[in-house]
Amino acid sequence: MPLRWDLPSHRLIRDLLAAGGPGGPLGSAEFRAGLARPRVARPDEYDSLLAPRSRTIDIWHTEYLQVLAGDAPVLEWVKGTGLRPVLHGLDPELRDHFLAAYRERLAVAYPGGPDGTTLYPFTRLFMVATV
Repeated sequence: MPLRWDLPSHRLIRDLLAAGGPGGPLGSAEFRAGLARPRVARPDEYDSLLAPRSRTIDIWHTEYLQVLAGDAPVLEWVKGTGLRPVLHGLDPELRDHFLAAYRERLAVAYPGGPDGTTLYPFTRLFMVATV
Protein backbone atom coordinates (compact mmCIF):
# COMPACT_ATOMS: atom_id res chain seq x y z
CA MET A 1 0.00 0.00 0.00
CA PRO A 2 1.24 3.52 -0.67
CA LEU A 3 2.70 5.48 2.23
CA ARG A 4 2.45 8.99 0.84
CA TRP A 5 0.65 10.84 3.62
CA ASP A 6 3.78 12.48 5.06
CA LEU A 7 5.53 13.18 1.78
CA PRO A 8 5.94 16.87 0.92
CA SER A 9 3.98 16.29 -2.29
CA HIS A 10 0.92 15.20 -0.34
CA ARG A 11 1.28 17.59 2.60
CA LEU A 12 1.38 20.43 0.09
CA ILE A 13 -1.96 19.33 -1.34
CA ARG A 14 -3.64 19.58 2.06
CA ASP A 15 -1.85 22.82 2.94
CA LEU A 16 -2.83 24.51 -0.31
CA LEU A 17 -6.47 23.48 -0.03
CA ALA A 18 -6.60 24.87 3.52
CA ALA A 19 -4.68 28.06 2.68
CA GLY A 20 -7.02 28.62 -0.21
CA GLY A 21 -7.11 31.08 -2.98
CA PRO A 22 -9.45 33.81 -3.99
CA GLY A 23 -12.17 33.92 -1.34
CA GLY A 24 -10.76 31.45 1.20
CA PRO A 25 -10.08 27.72 1.39
CA LEU A 26 -10.42 25.74 -1.82
CA GLY A 27 -13.36 23.38 -2.11
CA SER A 28 -16.05 22.68 0.43
CA ALA A 29 -15.32 21.84 4.05
CA GLU A 30 -16.57 18.30 3.37
CA PHE A 31 -14.23 17.98 0.37
CA ARG A 32 -11.21 19.13 2.41
CA ALA A 33 -12.16 16.89 5.34
CA GLY A 34 -12.29 13.88 3.03
CA LEU A 35 -8.76 14.60 1.85
CA ALA A 36 -7.50 15.38 5.36
CA ARG A 37 -7.57 11.81 6.61
CA PRO A 38 -4.91 9.25 5.71
CA ARG A 39 -5.97 6.58 3.23
CA VAL A 40 -3.51 4.05 4.68
CA ALA A 41 -3.11 3.45 8.40
CA ARG A 42 0.20 3.42 10.24
CA PRO A 43 2.03 0.06 10.37
CA ASP A 44 1.39 -0.28 14.13
CA GLU A 45 -2.36 0.03 13.52
CA TYR A 46 -2.28 -2.87 11.06
CA ASP A 47 -0.20 -4.87 13.51
CA SER A 48 -2.76 -4.27 16.27
CA LEU A 49 -5.56 -5.33 13.95
CA LEU A 50 -3.89 -8.40 12.44
CA ALA A 51 -1.71 -9.78 15.25
CA PRO A 52 -4.59 -11.17 17.38
CA ARG A 53 -5.99 -12.90 14.28
CA SER A 54 -2.73 -14.24 12.87
CA ARG A 55 -0.18 -16.87 13.73
CA THR A 56 2.59 -14.72 12.28
CA ILE A 57 2.74 -11.30 10.78
CA ASP A 58 5.51 -9.51 8.91
CA ILE A 59 5.19 -5.80 8.22
CA TRP A 60 7.75 -3.67 6.44
CA HIS A 61 8.05 -0.66 4.23
CA THR A 62 10.33 0.01 1.31
CA GLU A 63 11.20 3.29 -0.33
CA TYR A 64 11.85 3.26 -4.05
CA LEU A 65 13.31 6.35 -5.66
CA GLN A 66 11.62 7.16 -8.93
CA VAL A 67 13.90 9.03 -11.31
CA LEU A 68 11.62 11.56 -12.99
CA ALA A 69 12.38 13.87 -15.89
CA GLY A 70 10.61 16.60 -17.77
CA ASP A 71 8.82 19.80 -16.94
CA ALA A 72 7.21 19.64 -13.46
CA PRO A 73 7.94 15.91 -13.14
CA VAL A 74 6.54 15.42 -9.62
CA LEU A 75 3.34 17.23 -10.57
CA GLU A 76 2.91 14.95 -13.57
CA TRP A 77 3.61 11.87 -11.42
CA VAL A 78 1.13 12.86 -8.69
CA LYS A 79 -1.56 13.73 -11.25
CA GLY A 80 -1.90 10.01 -11.93
CA THR A 81 -2.68 9.08 -8.32
CA GLY A 82 -2.94 11.30 -5.25
CA LEU A 83 -3.96 14.45 -7.08
CA ARG A 84 -6.90 12.90 -8.91
CA PRO A 85 -9.51 13.57 -6.19
CA VAL A 86 -8.43 17.22 -6.06
CA LEU A 87 -8.56 17.67 -9.81
CA HIS A 88 -12.03 16.14 -9.96
CA GLY A 89 -13.29 17.94 -6.85
CA LEU A 90 -12.47 21.55 -7.70
CA ASP A 91 -14.23 23.68 -10.27
CA PRO A 92 -12.01 24.71 -13.22
CA GLU A 93 -11.11 28.20 -11.94
CA LEU A 94 -10.07 26.94 -8.51
CA ARG A 95 -8.31 23.95 -10.08
CA ASP A 96 -6.16 26.23 -12.22
CA HIS A 97 -5.28 28.39 -9.21
CA PHE A 98 -4.44 25.29 -7.16
CA LEU A 99 -2.28 23.74 -9.90
CA ALA A 100 -0.25 26.92 -10.41
CA ALA A 101 0.50 27.25 -6.70
CA TYR A 102 1.12 23.53 -6.29
CA ARG A 103 3.54 23.46 -9.21
CA GLU A 104 5.59 26.29 -7.67
CA ARG A 105 5.77 24.60 -4.27
CA LEU A 106 6.69 21.23 -5.73
CA ALA A 107 9.61 22.80 -7.59
CA VAL A 108 10.98 24.01 -4.23
CA ALA A 109 10.27 20.74 -2.39
CA TYR A 110 11.73 18.56 -5.18
CA PRO A 111 14.45 20.48 -6.98
CA GLY A 112 15.85 18.87 -10.07
CA GLY A 113 19.39 17.62 -10.18
CA PRO A 114 22.16 18.88 -12.45
CA ASP A 115 21.29 16.17 -14.98
CA GLY A 116 17.67 17.40 -15.21
CA THR A 117 16.15 14.52 -13.27
CA THR A 118 14.25 14.65 -10.00
CA LEU A 119 14.28 11.90 -7.40
CA TYR A 120 10.82 11.18 -5.97
CA PRO A 121 10.40 8.77 -3.03
CA PHE A 122 7.82 6.08 -3.65
CA THR A 123 7.26 4.37 -0.29
CA ARG A 124 5.17 1.22 0.02
CA LEU A 125 3.90 -0.73 3.03
CA PHE A 126 3.89 -4.52 2.81
CA MET A 127 2.28 -7.10 5.07
CA VAL A 128 2.14 -10.87 5.14
CA ALA A 129 -0.06 -12.48 7.78
CA THR A 130 -0.63 -16.19 8.21
CA VAL A 131 -3.61 -17.55 10.07
